[in-house]
Amino acid sequence: MLLAREREVEATQLRIEGMNVAEIAHQMGMSEAGISDAITRTLERYRKHTRENTQELLEMELARCDEMMLSIYPVAIGKLVDRSMSKKSAIELCLKIMKRRDKLSGLEHTLEIHATMNITPEKLEELREKRWSRVETHVAGLLDAEPDPSVVEGEFVEVAMVEEQRAVAG
Repeated sequence: MLLAREREVEATQLRIEGMNVAEIAHQMGMSEAGISDAITRTLERYRKHTRENTQELLEMELARCDEMMLSIYPVAIGKLVDRSMSKKSAIELCLKIMKRRDKLSGLEHTLEIHATMNITPEKLEELREKRWSRVETHVAGLLDAEPDPSVVEGEFVEVAMVEEQRAVAG
């Protein structure tokens, strides 16, 4: 069996190097159909191996994201005090981990809105508190439900709408 596999790999290597099937068949003393089958089997084994490795790597990376999230999440929701990290920093890290996890899972949605606003310091603080409250609510539901990017992105849309209203009024 090993000899047959070695011949299959050799045929595939010759094909990769640019020889056509007829030349490989002549050089190796095999039929063209046999060479084609050998190359097909080798490539199929390679594809299967690559798919398995890719899935294994993806699962490992997702597990790492989950482990990191579980270690930071209690700080983000205020259940654990960590002198090395503020609650705000923990929330920001949670969001970065969520974004990475979404990207790995193919769930990434890109929405970027830039807004310029002229508001009072009190209103700015109110918006910040509201935003962090919504982010905290979103992070709290992370372990129990699928991520909902609209919770985080909704605040930015709302800020943009406030800016549009001010532009129309001004």
